[in-house]
Amino acid sequence: MLWKLLKLEWLGFRRAPHWGQSMAVNVIMGFFAVYMLLTALALGFTGGYILEETFPGENVIHKFNGFFVYYLLMDIWVRFLMQKFPSFSLSKYLTLNIKKSTLSRFLLTKSIFSFFNLLPLFVIVPFFFTNVVGGLGSSKAMLWLVTMVTFIFINNFLSFWLDRTANKQPLIVFLVLATISGLIYLEYKGIFSLSSYSAPIVNKLYGSIFFVLPIAGLAAIYYSLYKNLLSNAYLDAGASGGNDSISEIDGLDFLDNYGEVGKWLRIESMLIWRNKKSRNYLFMSFIFLVYPFAFGMDWFDNIYLLIVFGLLMVGGFMLNYGQLLFSWNSTHFDFIITQNLSLNNFLRSKYILIAGSNLLFFVLSLPYLFLEPRIVLVNLVMMLFNAGTIAYFYLWFTMNNSKKMSLSKGNIFNQEGISAAHYVIMIPIVALPFLIFVPFKLMGHEYLGLLMLALLGILGIVFHKQIIDRAIEIFKYKKYFLHNNFTK
Repeated sequence: MLWKLLKLEWLGFRRAPHWGQSMAVNVIMGFFAVYMLLTALALGFTGGYILEETFPGENVIHKFNGFFVYYLLMDIWVRFLMQKFPSFSLSKYLTLNIKKSTLSRFLLTKSIFSFFNLLPLFVIVPFFFTNVVGGLGSSKAMLWLVTMVTFIFINNFLSFWLDRTANKQPLIVFLVLATISGLIYLEYKGIFSLSSYSAPIVNKLYGSIFFVLPIAGLAAIYYSLYKNLLSNAYLDAGASGGNDSISEIDGLDFLDNYGEVGKWLRIESMLIWRNKKSRNYLFMSFIFLVYPFAFGMDWFDNIYLLIVFGLLMVGGFMLNYGQLLFSWNSTHFDFIITQNLSLNNFLRSKYILIAGSNLLFFVLSLPYLFLEPRIVLVNLVMMLFNAGTIAYFYLWFTMNNSKKMSLSKGNIFNQEGISAAHYVIMIPIVALPFLIFVPFKLMGHEYLGLLMLALLGILGIVFHKQIIDRAIEIFKYKKYFLHNNFTK
């Protein structure tokens, strides 16, 4: 039965309508995938020579082992953001006469057939034949290969676990990803070399009886996921949580006290938590908070970079989520416009969500005060500017450029709902604060330029009611255009 289910998935993949509807995108993604595989293959064959040239006199295999652990950490982040795990595939089989244990094994087996599991093999296998076999001997080399492949599958199932845990216990996922990010940053800056400490451990694994440890770890993660899928294999669980998952995710009952606007905010917040694509945008916004560290300390004196980083640090979520502001509601948009609901409150909740996100991330950026007070000052200016100008920009833009989007497609790099206009719109958004600030900077009045940006934002916030009322008049006509786009 397991192989029959896998065959059905393959047939469904081959016959999916998206192959004909988005051929150009498929061709581009295909070329990109081939390029990545060929690059990995070339790295696998030349990796030994590169390591010998870079680290003369050191053991090439040991160096590879250390850097491979570093790769595994980055791989978890990439998988969490990009890999689409097959949790939603379960619901369509639950009403059939198929054992839930079989369905659980099917989902776990299906997750193995991923590009993210194939890509590292194009590095490992050539390196195995060109360096490992000759350096370790055939028997020990086979243990090395088994260990490396085991690590890849551990990463696959660990990422699967993170994806499922993000709904019910997002704090745990955030702490895991934050720890990984910290280790990557310390390695990148040369403060703490994880690869140097991990290489001896990996060497011990395939050099002794300890090679069974990663295999045992893989079995434990597999069994834990299997039990989790088995215990949540119900239609009302949505294959993504238990019966209590809604109450655990929600926790926003207090918003109901703020009338219909609060209820819309609660619904939108629940949408963000329950869907991988929107949730990943939120996680990416936390990355923007620490992104400046990657550039060292030299850029602090550059006011233009401070403005760019301020735009990203406090407005990262708005810049990503706001581009699809109405597309998130495309599957139930007909319900919104046919009910006796206030469009004023609907649009106001959209504005409060994206404008308020700037305040949230500004508060989270306050620790920069101990590093460089100018960062916090510019972040305050950009928070006001984003909330008072760019937020309205997105309201207008999404009324004219929204397309249908499926929330079940969790990959943040999935282009559904996005057109060329979504990339072009970033040009005026980034250019606008500089058009206002640069003239004052050239006249030697840097802080006056920042003050003008802040005042413009404050005016937008103070007169938000009048601006929203005008947006509602436009939305009354645009809602039919949007409904037509969402029902194509």
